[in-house]
Amino acid sequence: MNEGEDLNEILVNEKLGELGARALAIALRCSTEGEKGMPILKTLRILEGELGDEGVRNLVKFLIETNNSSIKIMEFLNCNINPLGCEFISRIFEPSLPCSLETLTLDYNTFGNEGLNNLVKYLPLNSTLKNLSLAYCDINEKGVQYLGDLIIKSLTLEKLILMGNPIKDEGVSDLCSFLKDNKNIEEVNINNVEFGLNEDTINKLIYLVENNKNIVIYHCKFNFITVKNFESIVNTLKDPNNKHIYQFNVDERYPKELFDDYFKALKGRKYKKNKKGKEKGKGKQCCKKK
Repeated sequence: MNEGEDLNEILVNEKLGELGARALAIALRCSTEGEKGMPILKTLRILEGELGDEGVRNLVKFLIETNNSSIKIMEFLNCNINPLGCEFISRIFEPSLPCSLETLTLDYNTFGNEGLNNLVKYLPLNSTLKNLSLAYCDINEKGVQYLGDLIIKSLTLEKLILMGNPIKDEGVSDLCSFLKDNKNIEEVNINNVEFGLNEDTINKLIYLVENNKNIVIYHCKFNFITVKNFESIVNTLKDPNNKHIYQFNVDERYPKELFDDYFKALKGRKYKKNKKGKEKGKGKQCCKKK
C-alpha cells in the first residue's frame, strides 16, 4: 500500500482469535484517509480464524461505522461463529446501510437453526446478495423455515448452498415449496443433506424441476435417493420440456443402464443465464460416463 498498490483482497488463513480480529478491524479503519473504511477493499476472507462472536462483532463494527460499501465478497469459514455472531453479521444488511455484499460464505460454523434465524433478519429486503453459502452449519429440517421469506422475497439471490446440513426429506420438501415461485435462484446445492427415501419429497423436487425454469443447476450428491426415485428423476430430465436443466448432479452408484440414460439426458446442454435469456457460455458436464 505504501508503494501505491491497491489492496483489493485480504485472505487470512490462520488463527486470528478475537484479539487478532480486533487488531485487523482497527488496522482497516485506519488504513485510509479519514477512516473511510478501506474503499478499495473488495474481498475479505478468513479461514480457520477462530474469530468467535466478539471477533465477528469487531469486523462488523468496522463495516458499519465506516459505511463501507466496497466489499463484495465476505467469507468466514470455520471461524467458531455462534448465533450471536450471526446476529452481528445480519446488521450489515440493515436497509439504512450502504451494503453492497454479493457473496456471503459462512461454511463450517455450527450456529444451527438459531443462528440462521438471526442471520436472515434483514436479508429478504436486501438488494445486493447473490450467493449465500451455509454448508455444514448444523441446520436441520426445522431450520429451513427460516429461509422462507428470503427465498420468496429476494430479488437478487442466485445461488443457495445448504450442503452438509441434516435437513432430511422434510427440509428438502419445504425448500422445494419456497423455491417454486422464485424467479432469480439458478443454482441449489443440497449435497449430503440426508434426503431421498421419501417418494413425496422426490415428487416435490420433480415438480420444482418441471415448473421453475429459472433453476438450472441442482447438486444432490451423497444422499439416499433410491434407484426407483432416481429413475423418476431421469425420466423428468429426459422430458423435452425440461431442457433448461444444465446440471443435476448425483452419485454414480446407480445401475449402468439407468445412469447411461441420465448421462444422455444431460449431454451437450448449455448453461444459459435466465435473466434476459443471455447465454453465459458452454461448459463441461461434471457427470462423466464411466
